[in-house]
Amino acid sequence: MAIRQGLRPDGKNVLFMPSHGYASYTDDEVAAIIAYLRSLSPQGASSPEPRLGLGVRVALVTGIVRTEASEFANMPPPIDLGTRYEKGRHLAQVICGQCHGTNLGGDLKAPVHPRPD
Repeated sequence: MAIRQGLRPDGKNVLFMPSHGYASYTDDEVAAIIAYLRSLSPQGASSPEPRLGLGVRVALVTGIVRTEASEFANMPPPIDLGTRYEKGRHLAQVICGQCHGTNLGGDLKAPVHPRPD
């Protein structure tokens, strides 16, 4: 759930995982990523739990910064032009959708990084 929806198994948000960028991956694609990561040996120090300062907390409460789970929940569906374009739609959703939104409509009013249509 963390990879595609920005949620931990206990239902809490994963704040610093760009899950909306992976939301459109298929089960097989996510399984391939997980299999690859599990094939690697652990290295480096464990990551500590993030401590959010007052500024980040205010930004979350006011909506200036949104959680990955809210990004996922608010994604519009991709434009469906039929089965002929299904693979292209999937690729655009996965690759282009990270910046331009899953429907490629953009968001010029985005508070942090405006995205063109």
